[in-house]
Amino acid sequence: MKVYNITMNDIPNIKIDKKLSLALGYFDGVHKGHKKVISTCVEIAKKRNLIPALMTLEPHPLKVLKPEKTIECITNIDQRIRYIKQLGIEYLIILKFDIDISELSPVEFMEKILKPLKVQEIVAGFDYRFGRNGEGNMSSLTELGKGSFSVTTIDKVESENIKISSTLIRKLICEGDVDKVDKYLEKKYKIIGNVIHGEKRGRTIGYPTANILPSDNYVIPKTGVYIVEIVVESVIYKGVCNVGLRPTFHVDQLKPNIEVHILDFDKEIYGETVEVIWHKKLRDEKKFNNISELISQLDIDSSNAKNYFKDKY
Repeated sequence: MKVYNITMNDIPNIKIDKKLSLALGYFDGVHKGHKKVISTCVEIAKKRNLIPALMTLEPHPLKVLKPEKTIECITNIDQRIRYIKQLGIEYLIILKFDIDISELSPVEFMEKILKPLKVQEIVAGFDYRFGRNGEGNMSSLTELGKGSFSVTTIDKVESENIKISSTLIRKLICEGDVDKVDKYLEKKYKIIGNVIHGEKRGRTIGYPTANILPSDNYVIPKTGVYIVEIVVESVIYKGVCNVGLRPTFHVDQLKPNIEVHILDFDKEIYGETVEVIWHKKLRDEKKFNNISELISQLDIDSSNAKNYFKDKY
């Protein structure tokens, strides 16, 4: 898959001479609904002898339009690229979103962005919007494209009468229901981050942890203890992760830490980039009266995690 990182001004000079079937959207999570858009784009490309392509925006438009608003992601751009590559897309166009693009009318968006790309077919979800203030929708895109390109609209994709969306998945993660997102994402939720130095208290009680600093503004699961896997130098290890404010040791911590105790592991990995794979919430975070109580609970957590993986695999 060839990846183009471009601005709007780059479009007239982009070297794509082949005609495209183009999927449009932001695709955070690349979930089941997104996959329907992408697979349809690829199928149409095969039938019409076109090149399957996809255009996404970076950063998220709200980061530009409402910088005061916190925008949390399910996937960072590297993960999106990886997942999209697996779905048969040959050209990925990452268009830098800025104020100039936000001020384009739907007609200008078509003339300046879509037409120069030799697009023959556009595929997007029923709720796709484009142009200034989101004035353009799939109906207007169909009208604007007459004589230039065809448009295929993908209806909402549901699971048990629930619309699959990035908003739904973010909500489930925030509530700690990481085990419920699998059927919507069709994969485990994963966070990429760097291992940083912490207080090193865990090693003094026999439970050393890797403190993870997320590489992007990910959706962080609700405070609690989770069964996870962690990828270190391309090797997958099993672990128990605490997301929390550490009330046994701190009374005024505001932002939760992400700390993974890696089972049967004794390497120093400070500075490593790792991937945390979220499986299931074990319990809520709680304050212990003493270290002995904490250690007893950590023993139980580790045992539960080992039993989970034993049953799972």
